[in-house]
Parts: sequence; structure tokens; C-alpha cells
Amino acid sequence: EWEEVHGFFYGTPKAELTDEPRNLLFDVDTKGALRLRQLYPHTTLIFIAPPSLEVLEARLRARGTEDPKELQTRLNRFRIEMAEKDNFDYVIINDDVDEAVAELNEIIEEKMSL
Repeated sequence: EWEEVHGFFYGTPKAELTDEPRNLLFDVDTKGALRLRQLYPHTTLIFIAPPSLEVLEARLRARGTEDPKELQTRLNRFRIEMAEKDNFDYVIINDDVDEAVAELNEIIEEKMSL
């Protein structure tokens, strides 16, 4: 699984993905997540989204790591990825980081108890 995102290549070595029963947690974009689901149908997909495009833009501007062109690229990518959220098993809105983490932990604990 690999993808070019914002001019950088990200991926997961296939050696990390085995058929052994174990729990793995990946931070991937929507294409990577959907590709993992194709390869491993039992995969649980969790989409973590900002409350809105405006909030995402404000967060990106506040961290000051992107120039205006990179910022626009990230916002455009957000629109594409939001269109994929319905293909995920869960959607967590990251409005409050503590609440989002608690929700994520609940999902993980539930899945690990199965």
C-alpha cells in the first residue's frame, strides 16, 4: 500500500501485513485505507474528520507549515477524501481532541474484544 500525497510518498511495507491474527493500527489516507480493505476484507476503517472545511483551514493556517499553494492543495485533498467517508465503518468528528480520542479508544476496545 502506497500513495503520493502532497508530493511525498507514503506507504506500508507488505512485510508488515501478514495473515497472522493480530491487531494493527495504520494512519493512512482514504485511498490507502480502501486498498487495505481490498487486501484484508476484515479491516475496520475509521475516518477522522475536522468539523468543517473552515475549521480545517484555520487549523492549517495556525500551524503555519504550508505556503498558500500547499494549503490549497491540502484543502482540495480534503474535499476528495470527505467524499470517501461513507466507505468507512466509523466516522469521528475531531471537534474536541479529548472526545475524539475517547471515541477512537471505545471503537478499538470494542473491536479488540470480538
